[in-house]
Amino acid sequence: MRGLKPRHRALFISWWYVRRSEDLAKELEAEAVFISAGRVGNVSTALVLYISQSVQTLCILFRKRPKTIIAMAPPLPLVALAWVVSKLMRSRLVIDSHTGTFNDPKWAWTLGAFLWLARRSTVTIVTNRQLVDSLERAGVNAISLHDPPIPSPAITSDVCATDWITQESVVFPCSFSSDEPMEAVIAAARKLPKVTFYITGLYPLGFSPDSTDFPANVVFTGFLPKKEYENLLHSAGVVLALTTRELTMQRAGYEALSLHKPLLTSDTQVLREYFTKGAIFTSPYPNDIYAGILKCFETRDSLVKGMASLHKQKLAEWDLEVGRVKRYLEHLS
Repeated sequence: MRGLKPRHRALFISWWYVRRSEDLAKELEAEAVFISAGRVGNVSTALVLYISQSVQTLCILFRKRPKTIIAMAPPLPLVALAWVVSKLMRSRLVIDSHTGTFNDPKWAWTLGAFLWLARRSTVTIVTNRQLVDSLERAGVNAISLHDPPIPSPAITSDVCATDWITQESVVFPCSFSSDEPMEAVIAAARKLPKVTFYITGLYPLGFSPDSTDFPANVVFTGFLPKKEYENLLHSAGVVLALTTRELTMQRAGYEALSLHKPLLTSDTQVLREYFTKGAIFTSPYPNDIYAGILKCFETRDSLVKGMASLHKQKLAEWDLEVGRVKRYLEHLS
């Protein structure tokens, strides 16, 4: 039609900032768009937030008219909006679905509607083969793609590592989600008073990081700027990546891999299959987390070597994996 601007090739839309979205957008040659309109998790303002994000999303989509829309899930409203627009524009809709879509109680009520939309979309991307199998049984066209195991940038001079880290430290990247065994980690920290625990992430509403209930060796950093967060991870002695849910991959695990850091992670099938070197596995209980942290420190050198070797392997696997996804999408164009 005359007067219309040329169509963008692809837009990757997320309704809050997620590093996976940023990284995958770059790898899939899409423009990453993050649309935020308030505090995530505030139920009282969720409707207003979703309306605001929907309006902003529509403005961007109709201005750029992408040939491919990649939408992060959850939340369901973004997927539904992207699906409607994709039909109007005759664009392809790719859903990048985080595991919480399927196993987070908060989103359980949306699963039926999500599957209906996913069946009518081009393809749904998930992080592991088990979810692909499950989606295919439900009639959804699905493909797996892990987070890219790329190295983080080198430590920057504007934030010195020693500003954060003591001689022994544990970093627990956290989203304060219901599947993260926060209380068990804090209980383990009480048994290791000489080890400093840094727990990152945006506090939920009503949370008080200065509460006297927390031991002195636990530091809640709040949400950190990207460079500062990367510097903290660079200097960590051990990284924790813990979940109580099966099928859930861990962003903190990918980050530990990229930085060759000893990893203590949950004893689940998908995590055991991915982290075949450089990691210790634990149950989500205080005594087991405590014992796992001690073992990480005791075997730190061998774990670092294992992570370095695994990182090289996963980089090669990633090239094949993302290449397969790119060829799949190109085939559909």
